Amino acid sequence: MAAIAFDTHAAATRYKRAGFSDDQVEALVDIARETTALPDVSTLATKGDLQQLEATLEAKVATAQTQAITIILSGTAMIVTLATVLSRLIH
Repeated sequence: MAAIAFDTHAAATRYKRAGFSDDQVEALVDIARETTALPDVSTLATKGDLQQLEATLEAKVATAQTQAITIILSGTAMIVTLATVLSRLIH
């Protein structure tokens, strides 16, 4: 967890000057410290990361489509060849 800079000593001093007890000061400073904590966003994807991923996926989809078409056409050619051979063998 990253945190926003928070001067706990200065806060505690101000609370004590205002008449808060040590227990109250400790509780208030702890609450302030907790509320200024931020989640670690260093591992989140950036817009650039997402654009790069999109380009990679588009390229992979295009390759997969080309491979699928090649397989379908090859299968069709084999079926036509087998049908032709069988037809000649039968006649």
